Amino acid sequence: MSRRGFPVNLNGSESCHFTWSYSNGTVTPYFQGSSFLQRAADKVGGNTPGWPRVIQDNNYTSWSIDAEVTSCNISGSDSSPNTGIVSGQYPTTLASGISSPEAYFNDCSYVKSRAWDLCVSKLETRVKNQHVNVALVGAEFHKTCSTVASAATRIANVFTQVRSGKFASAVKTLTSGDGIGHGGHRPPGLSSPAQDFLALQYGWKPLLSDVYGACEELAQATTYRSPANKVTASATYRDNFHVSIPRGYPYPHAEVDVQFECTANGTIEYGIGSSMASVAASTGITNPLSVAWELVPYSFVVDWFLPVGAYLNNFDYDNGLIFNRGWISQKSKGKVTVTPGSESVSSGPVTLSFSGGKHVVSGSSYERSGLGGFPSVPTPHFKNPSSLLHASEAIALLTTAFAGGNSYR
Repeated sequence: MSRRGFPVNLNGSESCHFTWSYSNGTVTPYFQGSSFLQRAADKVGGNTPGWPRVIQDNNYTSWSIDAEVTSCNISGSDSSPNTGIVSGQYPTTLASGISSPEAYFNDCSYVKSRAWDLCVSKLETRVKNQHVNVALVGAEFHKTCSTVASAATRIANVFTQVRSGKFASAVKTLTSGDGIGHGGHRPPGLSSPAQDFLALQYGWKPLLSDVYGACEELAQATTYRSPANKVTASATYRDNFHVSIPRGYPYPHAEVDVQFECTANGTIEYGIGSSMASVAASTGITNPLSVAWELVPYSFVVDWFLPVGAYLNNFDYDNGLIFNRGWISQKSKGKVTVTPGSESVSSGPVTLSFSGGKHVVSGSSYERSGLGGFPSVPTPHFKNPSSLLHASEAIALLTTAFAGGNSYR
């Protein structure tokens, strides 16, 4: 819907006068008129609150054309028995035969299309140039999977060693030789592998905390990346062409010159795709530091690792980028100049000559289009299935190691 006061359409006119003067003293005046579109304009689209400080990705279009006409001079002679001469002015819009030069702007749609494509190409390049951010997230994902796999494998090995009575080896495996100081002997009062394992809680609890911290960092990197990534680009395309239109008596040929250019400006805001926050909530991953360890059975570690596996498995890490918002605006301007040919045309005894005269139409437009998604920009991927497979296998090993240990709950 057009804004208030639009559209605008205003016609102008050429009112010309020329005379034929004959050898017998007769003078015949002629009045010739012609109308043309002098001004037209329209504005379509909602207001942007706070404009121009605030740019909103709402659709908006405005355009205007203005025309100026200078009538051409006409002269000539009639060599019939009663000879005569003609002089005066004649409407350019009639002499040229082109009453609506603004129609040539429609032939310039390819200029807008080309500017759009160039702008999108630059946006694509700049998004790709920011892939280092996405690659960094991919590296963090790989690191998290490695942390999970390492922790699960170590804990599984420790439990296997404890069940075999190799308490010292379990301590060494779990603490990498730092030990928690029992000299390889079962502490007094401990009578089962399950109790031995609980005695090592201060050794394996930091492992779980490391896993939790790695997952939390990955969630921060993907879900809470702020401010949003943003790329902008600008591209200009221009072209001009010339058309010569032949005509027949009593009119000369016409010359048409068209100049047109368009500048496209684009903006895309995007984030890193992730559903990790919701997955974490639904799978019930908790911070190990918040658990009252003395009140939970040792199998808690298996129950905790399983949702961590689901957490990673549900992380749609090959989703790449998520489009947030964006728009492309195009500012165009053009000029069409129509000039009747400066030449003489004859038919029988009558010869007419035209000179001067010009019909100039200037136009401009502004279009802003909100984007509903990436405009043919391929989303990058940081998929690394081998990392997730490694973590899954480690969790499976942990589950197997703890299988059959229910009697120790």
